[in-house]
Amino acid sequence: MPKAKKVSISERKLWLEQYENGGRLDEIALKAGRGPRAVKDHISIAQAERDLTVVRHGQLRGALEAHQRDLIGLLSRILQGVELPQLDYPNFLVGFGPDFGLEGLLQPDALAPFRRIGLGSALGPSAIPPILDDGHTPGRTVYVLRDQGGPKEVGFTEEETRLWKAVREHLRRSSLWKDLDQFKLGLREMLQSRANLNRMIMGSIEDVFGLKVVWEDDNKTPNLRPALVSWLGWIITKNAGGAPAPDPAGQVKEDEGGRGRIIGPSGTLFARLAGDPSSKLDELWKNIPLLSSGAEAQAAGRTENELIKRTTKVREVIEELMLIHFIPGKCSICGRLGGG
Repeated sequence: MPKAKKVSISERKLWLEQYENGGRLDEIALKAGRGPRAVKDHISIAQAERDLTVVRHGQLRGALEAHQRDLIGLLSRILQGVELPQLDYPNFLVGFGPDFGLEGLLQPDALAPFRRIGLGSALGPSAIPPILDDGHTPGRTVYVLRDQGGPKEVGFTEEETRLWKAVREHLRRSSLWKDLDQFKLGLREMLQSRANLNRMIMGSIEDVFGLKVVWEDDNKTPNLRPALVSWLGWIITKNAGGAPAPDPAGQVKEDEGGRGRIIGPSGTLFARLAGDPSSKLDELWKNIPLLSSGAEAQAAGRTENELIKRTTKVREVIEELMLIHFIPGKCSICGRLGGG
């Protein structure tokens, strides 16, 4: 007997379609010139092949959807990092400066962003608190590497990951990457200018009061507190940048107990003096316009305003991408999944 012709994939798909549309096995077999048993067996094979295809398509779709969630998740974390440090008092960022190479700061933990210190090595390494607040974004989305010369590099903690590369491949023609580079540069410049301003303020108030700024207060020795530097920096930066700022004299009061203490907003201790602080405060208020017009203050105001512009630009690009809930383009991962 001659060998039966091999049944093709398209042929058994046709038999399955005819069978599911109500055709009888014997009629399908007669029309195809095949035996009913062969037709029945190949209809079963066609059903199994179709079921496997459905499963695979579902898996691929699920994988591609998970990939999109990963991409959007990274953009969300980038967005979390693209914001201004908390500049409003009392969260004003004291900043970074040439003193940042102090022992204990350049550790594996040095990726922690925006430490709220930077008043200067005049305080001495032992005066630096061992636990420092994060003055920027929780989760260490952004990091700052620094040495004795100040902040040297600003970056995102996930920049070297495969996921970051995938997002870049998807958005290879987007302005996002150039805008992010400008944000990082602007942030580094702002941190450096803020540190320069803080050191200038510290030197000025130490001259006015004849006292040193110290981290630890023993409740009896006359001294100036870092909070006074940060608060003045906030006022002066706003003045220099053209933003509205409160009258400093109206924000500060003398301790009613006559103990020579100067109290700032929210009851913050600014200074502990040996005598009446009135004359010293009057001299300080007279100095603020001069400090606000200085090169350090002008640089702090200018770099802050520029960073606001760069921050806004990046956030607009990322927020628009996230609103469509889909990252266009493709990457090598999409190709492996059959989606690119």
